[in-house]
Amino acid sequence: MSAQKPARSASSSRKVFIALLGEYSRALLAVGVVVLLVALVVLGVLWILDTFNAAVYSVDGKNISDATDEARSLRDMYGPARGGAIVVMVFAAVFAALGAVGLYLNRDARAAQQQDDDGDVGVEDMLG
Repeated sequence: MSAQKPARSASSSRKVFIALLGEYSRALLAVGVVVLLVALVVLGVLWILDTFNAAVYSVDGKNISDATDEARSLRDMYGPARGGAIVVMVFAAVFAALGAVGLYLNRDARAAQQQDDDGDVGVEDMLG
């Protein structure tokens, strides 16, 4: 007779995932929001640079929408950077959402932990 290991239930693996997500949820949320803001700033800078290039190009009476190679190269100059910023923004939004979900799912565990760990330290406690 072979001894069989008890199969892990789906709920226990879910609880492990939720606990692990709860441990890193604040960091995920913070990193996601910061990277999201940086990506938005990069997109704003690229928009300003595109606008500046179009304004400078149109000084001689040319149009940035022309079908010339020069106009096309100016329009496509920041395309890869813009695409990269959008991809980074999507990943940052996913990380921020995971962090928010982790905080939401572990709200009861954090409340119980905070009640056990009072955290109020007076001057007498710190001095000895």
